[in-house]
Amino acid sequence: MGALPQRCAQGPGAGVLHSVNNRKGPRGLLYFAYGSNMDPERMRRRGVVYTSRLPARLPGYRLAFNKVASSQPPGVGYANVVPDPTGQVEGALYTVQRQSLPALDAC
Repeated sequence: MGALPQRCAQGPGAGVLHSVNNRKGPRGLLYFAYGSNMDPERMRRRGVVYTSRLPARLPGYRLAFNKVASSQPPGVGYANVVPDPTGQVEGALYTVQRQSLPALDAC
C-alpha cells in the first residue's frame, strides 16, 4: 500500500485512503478504518458504500488521542494514527466507492 496518502481531517474514527485499480478500470478506494469507523453499521449510517471489509493492521503507526475536537468541551479529543516505528494499529480495511468520499471527509 505504500505511504499514507490521505487522512480524514476531523472527527472520530478517522481513516486512511489509498486508490485501488485493476485492468478493467477503477475498483474503488482502500480505506483503513480504526476507532468507531471499524463498525460496519456506523459506516452504513454515514452513507459509505463499500464492497468489502477485512481485518487489517497498520505497521509503523500507533493510536494516539491527540486530535482536538472542535465541537466538544475543552480536553476532548479523538483517535488518530501517528508514526511509530515499533507500533501497529489494528483496524478494518474497506474497499469503498468513490461516491463515498464526501461521507468519509465529513468524519
